[in-house]
Amino acid sequence: MVEVHVTMSLENRVRIAEGIKRATSRRRPLGKVGDYFALHKHAPQLIRFYEFTAVEQMPVDEVARYHYSEEGYGYPEEFRREWVLITNLWRKRYATPEKPAVVYEWNPEEDVYFHLFRLLRTTLDRWGE
Repeated sequence: MVEVHVTMSLENRVRIAEGIKRATSRRRPLGKVGDYFALHKHAPQLIRFYEFTAVEQMPVDEVARYHYSEEGYGYPEEFRREWVLITNLWRKRYATPEKPAVVYEWNPEEDVYFHLFRLLRTTLDRWGE
């Protein structure tokens, strides 16, 4: 069990804290089953720790079709739209004059790592109980 770093938008941190989002898909694995990460919603003194319960490589379209609700979306097309939007935002953010951003379009066969997680504990919990 190792603590790993996971970056989430404020919107997604709120969705996780509310129990709406229980998974995240990335282009690289963030950790292994049993590894954990910490997030805070608004108050840094209340930190929530989440544990990966599954980490699986699969095509992004499989995530869209079968795991959109675990990702916090209401239907597959909503996940697809957000995946393209977020990918293009990241590409634009890290673009340089030498390496300009290339617009990403939906690629259903793109392999991603699907990370399912559960709430492990909060800083309000007493460790070891």
